[in-house]
Amino acid sequence: MNRYNVKYFMQAIADKDLKSASLWQANIGRNLSLGDFVLVNCARADLGKTKATSTFYLAMIEALVAVQSEVVALSPNPERLVLASSGPNDEVAYVWSA
Repeated sequence: MNRYNVKYFMQAIADKDLKSASLWQANIGRNLSLGDFVLVNCARADLGKTKATSTFYLAMIEALVAVQSEVVALSPNPERLVLASSGPNDEVAYVWSA
């Protein structure tokens, strides 16, 4: 199911359509919050005057997608790896499988 969904998730990201991307989330069997991750707040940074718009969240996803293969290579269990990004309304808004 996740292999199927990720194809459409990535197409939505390529189309810069976060609304469509949210329809093609990875299914991991439970809800996530940032507290569920091993490295909580490891890269937290104050945005200063930067306004977090949909363009900002799209750029975060695109940055992670750009290095996704390197992230997968670091994982001891790539088949269980999911990637996630915050969104305008949720701390974990976009989740996709590698």
